[in-house]
Formats: sequence, C-alpha cells, structure tokens
Amino acid sequence: MKIAFALTGLAFGMCYDVFDNPGSAPVLVVAAVSWAHLLVSRTPRGAALLGYHTTGVRNRPPGYILGVLCVVALVMAIGYFSVAPHTAYLDDHVPYWHTMGMLLLMVVTIALAPLESRFRAWLFKLTSKRGV
Repeated sequence: MKIAFALTGLAFGMCYDVFDNPGSAPVLVVAAVSWAHLLVSRTPRGAALLGYHTTGVRNRPPGYILGVLCVVALVMAIGYFSVAPHTAYLDDHVPYWHTMGMLLLMVVTIALAPLESRFRAWLFKLTSKRGV
C-alpha cells in the first residue's frame, strides 16, 4: 500500500509540473484515494483485497493512536514549514520540483520502513503497558 500511495503522490506532483493550472483536481483525487483506502481496509473483504490479514480490526490503545497522529502531524508540519517559504524560488529555478520531491519522498519512505515498524512496536509496547 505504501507503493500505491507513493504512486498516487507522484501523480499528484506530476500534475503540478505538467499542467499550468491543475486547480484542485489533484487534491480531490488524493483525498478520494485516501478515503477509499480507509473505508475498504476496515472490512474483512476489503482488507483481504488490499493484502492485509483478515483477522479483524485490532483494538489499539488510545495513547498509541494519539502518538502516531502526533508524529504524523509533526512530520507534516516540519515538511510544510521547510518547503513553503521556498516555493517561489523552486518554481522559478528548479524544473519539475514537485515530481522530484515526490520521488525523494518515495525513496525516504521505503528506506525508513524498518525504522517505522520499530517505532510503532515501541510505541505500542509503551502505551499498552501503562494502560493509557
């Protein structure tokens, strides 16, 4: 699924590089794919279709879910505030910077997958012990 979302993000970046003014269409497509994934993965048949184990939805501690959401929000905020001030320069001087940024994001995401799984296991163990 990471590869599918990475390819969706790559298409998102390419829309902004290839078309002069894509409008909000790429954002709507990414939102639709994300919502479809969320809804389909919650059913046993949909989870099996996506390649997940169909043992049912596991109950995770609220602290774990909050921790993951906080880390995701932090990473997104850092990414936004580090790129947003430089978009005018990138638009003028770096051709296809949206596409190259998405490719870089794909490589980083795939390279950090083992670290992510260790972090999730640690966070789950931390939150389940305390009963948070």
